[in-house]
Order: sequence, then structure tokens, then C-alpha cells
Amino acid sequence: MDNHDRAKELRAQGRTFREISEELRVPRETVRDWVQKSPLAKEDQSRTIHSLRRQLKRAEDAAVMTRRVRAEILRVAETDPAPPAWSTNISADRHAVTPFAILSDVHYSEVTRADAVNGYNSYNARIAKERLHLWAEKLLIECFDARVHHDYPGLVLALGGDMISGDIHEELAETNEVPTMVAVLDLLGILIGVLEKLQPHFKQIFIPCTFGNHGRNTRRVRFKRRAYNNFDWLLSCLLVKHLGNREGFQFLVPESTDTYFTVQGRAFLLNHGDSTGARGGDGFIGPLGPIKRGEGKVKKASAQMQMPFQHFVHGHWHSQYVLGSVLSNGSVCGYNEYAKDDLRAEPELPQQILVFINNPYGVAGYAPLVLGSNGRQAANMPPGLRHKRAA
Repeated sequence: MDNHDRAKELRAQGRTFREISEELRVPRETVRDWVQKSPLAKEDQSRTIHSLRRQLKRAEDAAVMTRRVRAEILRVAETDPAPPAWSTNISADRHAVTPFAILSDVHYSEVTRADAVNGYNSYNARIAKERLHLWAEKLLIECFDARVHHDYPGLVLALGGDMISGDIHEELAETNEVPTMVAVLDLLGILIGVLEKLQPHFKQIFIPCTFGNHGRNTRRVRFKRRAYNNFDWLLSCLLVKHLGNREGFQFLVPESTDTYFTVQGRAFLLNHGDSTGARGGDGFIGPLGPIKRGEGKVKKASAQMQMPFQHFVHGHWHSQYVLGSVLSNGSVCGYNEYAKDDLRAEPELPQQILVFINNPYGVAGYAPLVLGSNGRQAANMPPGLRHKRAA
């Protein structure tokens, strides 16, 4: 057997070009020429090309179907619009601010029993609705009743994902109050009502969106076509369908886990917080370690893609921090059995972030919107707490 045939035989056995080269004492380039010019190699290449063409065709068909679903069924623009000019422009008034709110980790349909968390919290669909309306009331109070100057260009409201509880764990599928599809439709109606309550008080409302991990319709995380397997993304598209054409509303619903936008000339990145490349907690400092590590990894990757940002906005950890460039949101659902019995996390009241953005100072004001605990909802608000402008 000559070296030519021997090279083909060794290659068929799985040997590398380097190993074959060393055994036959010929250059690797020669071995590569012998093997790749063989009829068998050409046949393999032909099969590979045919397989790749089939995969490309399937991907193109899926992309066409996705565009049709967005455009024809959901009536969402194929290409998301740029953030509105009013949110990107820098005000000539150095004291001007834009209110920036985050709404995430609602976990609608999740049920938390008070006796399972030592009475610290209670949660179900009714309480979720009450907390969301209380959130809107408190946002209006902080923006208009608690501040002297409130000539805002508009409101930026980031939807940060994990809006529904979902079925990603067996225990959630068994204990959720309503099925996932019903939860999406219920929450859609509640959010439309909340946004309609806010709209008369602001000239414009800009709503950048992302999706979380609880909304996925698969048990394991999938990275291909991730948005299309997530009920958070669907919920955002349905909001666009119902409110996107109304004056005063503008949405940004990308298919990426990262949503880039600008407020008062300052660059923001919105990510749910589960796709930053950082996992786990760090002893006594809890989620702060992975939050800062994740921010660093995302900031480095974004800079390399020439998409730098100044503020990193996320939810996921159910822990509220305004720490340097990080805006880490709390939750609407509040303390639950998983946080108590598995994480042994410090209990935190259900709360959401509201900040006021200024250029050049960045975060010029911070107002945590605490939504109560243990079932203390809007119905139990003290007299006079309701926003005086509310209808």
C-alpha cells in the first residue's frame, strides 16, 4: 500500500492530519491534498453541502413564518422603530429629568401561601392585579405629588421579563393558579388598564421590552429562536397590537435578550438578568457578586460590538439595588417558598424601581415603589395616599 492509500485509510480511522503526517513522514499539506482529493472526500463534501442547504432552507422558512406572524397576525412592525426623539434628546435645562420605571418579575399566576413563608408574603392572581394598580398609583404620586418640578418630556417604562409564572418547573405547572395561556391573556388586560391609567398624565410613554426565563415554553433554556419560544415576548407583541397605534405610546420589542435605548442622551441596556454569563450567589453579599460580574461581562461584549452603554438594567434576582451604573429591580410577586427554603435569601418586600434620569448626572433621584407584603394591597392604603390626579 502506497502512502497515498495509507493516508486515506488512517484518515478514515479518525486520525488527524498531523498524526498521519508524522507517521508517513510527509508534510501535512501533502496529506491534506491526498485525502481531500479522494472520491470519498468529495462524496462526503457533497452530502455536507446538501445537508447545509436543507438546514438553510428550514431556517429561511422559519424566518419568513416569524415575520408573517409579527406582521399579519400580531400586526407588529417587522423592524422595530428607533427610540423616540424625546427620550434620546438632551434637555437644554440642566435640571430636567425623565422618569424611568421598571416593571418586571410579576410572576402572574404564581401562588405563594402566607403560612409557607412565615406570614411574610401572600400572592395570587388577585393580589398581583392589586399590586400592579398600586404600582401605577405610587408611580404617579412620586412623579407628580412628591416633586415640585414635573414638566417631564414623557415616561420611560421598561418591561423586564418574567411577567408570568410559567411552567418551567413541575411544581409551578402543578400549583399555578391558571394555565399559562390564560395567564398571558389575563395579564394583558391588566397591563392595558394600568398603561391607560398612566397615559393621561404623561405626554409620551416609551416602553422598551425584554423577556425572562419564566416565560419560556420549554423546560430547558434554548438559545436558538429564543424570543419565539417565550410568552413574555408574545405578551409584549400583544401590547403593541393593542396600544402601538395609539397616540402617546411607542414600544421597542427586539428579538434579542438585550434591548438598547437612550434616555436623556445616556445609553441603557435592558436585560432580564438571566443571560449575563454569571451564575450563583456569593456568600454574605448574596446576588451582588453575580450581578456585578454579569454587568462586567455584558459591558465588555457590548463594547466589542461597538454598542457601549452607561446603565445596566435588569430584574431576575428579586433584589433591588441602585448601585453605580446598575439598576437591579425587585419583584412584584415578593418573597416565596423558593427564596425562603432553597436560597435562604433575605426577605425583601415586593417593590419596583423608579428613578429620574438627568444628563450629565445619570440617576438624579430614586424612589422605590414598595407594594406591601402579606396581602397588604391598594385596598388597605391609608386615606389620602391615592394619587390626587387619578380619575
